[in-house]
Amino acid sequence: MRPASDARTRPIDASRQAEDILGQFYCAFAQGAGAMRIRRGAIRALRGRYFGPIQTLGAQWEEIAPSVLPLLAQVGRLAALLATQTGRTAISAADFMRARRIVEASAHNSSQLLICGPVCPPIAGEEGIVPGSSADIDEPCEPIQSWREPNTSETGPPQSH
Repeated sequence: MRPASDARTRPIDASRQAEDILGQFYCAFAQGAGAMRIRRGAIRALRGRYFGPIQTLGAQWEEIAPSVLPLLAQVGRLAALLATQTGRTAISAADFMRARRIVEASAHNSSQLLICGPVCPPIAGEEGIVPGSSADIDEPCEPIQSWREPNTSETGPPQSH
């Protein structure tokens, strides 16, 4: 029998619990992003958006986690799509912010608001954002600058044997 002071039975302090939950957010976002690399600026943006609300959750987290974490995976998938659409191989802070705004706007306009509200409360000025509109973009995603279409006139059409 283990003594009562075993680390598994001691309560976790609030700051450590918030860090653990934030770690779950990072994992869910990365799962959504798949093999796409995530820039540190995107990680800082994720922390900046969600760490404050996470600190106020307490015991409520275990109840809402199964609904909130898939939203973070959606943000990761959309951020990866936004990055690849411009030919980049890493998710930027701008990709995260744009994806976050679109996914949160969708959640806020549905029944998921009751679940995600404590974690991602609406931000003043973002209410009623229509996904895909110019209002859902914080800043433009930086385009890749080193990629060019191959010049097929130099090599000619592919040869078949």
